[in-house]
Amino acid sequence: MDFYISTTPRHLLFAILRAQSRPETSAQILFFTRHLEQDRCQWQPDGLPAHITVHFLSWREMKDQMALRPWGLWMRLRNARKGQASKALERQFCAHLDRFSPGLGQALNHSASRQLLIFHDRNPIARLFVQLFPRFDLIEDGEGNYMERKLSGVKRQLRRWQGLPEVRVFGEGAKCRHILALHPEQLPQAIRHKGRGIDFLKLTHPEMLLKFFNVQDALSAGERNIVLLTQPLERLDAGSKSLKKKVFAVLSERLAERGYHTVLKIHPREAPEEYAHLNAPGGALDPRVPIEALILGADAPVTLLSVQSTAGSGFESYCRPLKMVGRQMNQAIADWGNDMDAWRNALDVTLDSGNPAHE
Repeated sequence: MDFYISTTPRHLLFAILRAQSRPETSAQILFFTRHLEQDRCQWQPDGLPAHITVHFLSWREMKDQMALRPWGLWMRLRNARKGQASKALERQFCAHLDRFSPGLGQALNHSASRQLLIFHDRNPIARLFVQLFPRFDLIEDGEGNYMERKLSGVKRQLRRWQGLPEVRVFGEGAKCRHILALHPEQLPQAIRHKGRGIDFLKLTHPEMLLKFFNVQDALSAGERNIVLLTQPLERLDAGSKSLKKKVFAVLSERLAERGYHTVLKIHPREAPEEYAHLNAPGGALDPRVPIEALILGADAPVTLLSVQSTAGSGFESYCRPLKMVGRQMNQAIADWGNDMDAWRNALDVTLDSGNPAHE
């Protein structure tokens, strides 16, 4: 039995697609959401194959309840460690899961052959489940899988003492067996040997995903229509909220100057209000539905534009993904910085060539 731990709609989409490609294996997909009742009402899991079960869970509620119990506090403290939870601790945790989704904990505790698949090994939710398994597989989360993370001085020194590299990469821990990636050959050298190609994006039943995510209105793929994908640039070493605001304002203005009809797709970790100032006559798409699901109902391949995103990768039959930066995002920000003419010129290069304007 496969257990998937997902925390974004795109995680959920990839989990469903991988589970669909393995009809001989039962799949339990756990989706931790901030909008529990809203997602339960909007999304329709009844159309999924019988071997796939989706559990909608509230991380906030589950975390708060764990904090009231000694075993829960101990398990959360153990998240910083890399060991295996005891059987007694596992039973307590599984019983806790059953309170939120009946039968889930029992399936996890009593499955004879089970595999864990997560999307982010630094995520505190995923790390709780990692404690229950000797090994796990990591499914690509996005551009972060291809980056080396620079750490602060204290963390860097701690890693030196532990004999670890000074930079952190997704999937570096010994428990991580394989990393399922769209471009395994481009993973950081330290974990490239774990890379395995993603082979489950063959959409034999796109209508299943359209029904699950309750996609009602098809995107229009007109010649001058373009979807601008936002992203939290302030989370990068060289980024900031003020820079992000200026960059996306310039991008939306330049797209309008070139005659594009822009539709926004706001990153699920961002607030729509952050982009209220943009020139986007097409409005904003539902942030809770992954762009890969929205494009399935389009009348032709849709153009997707991002500063740097893997959104749309693997779905080229349904979209034309364009990104302004290849892999060196921090360097691009350092090079272009607050020079809005540089960002404007980079956009022109990407639109005209179809390729990133920066490595």
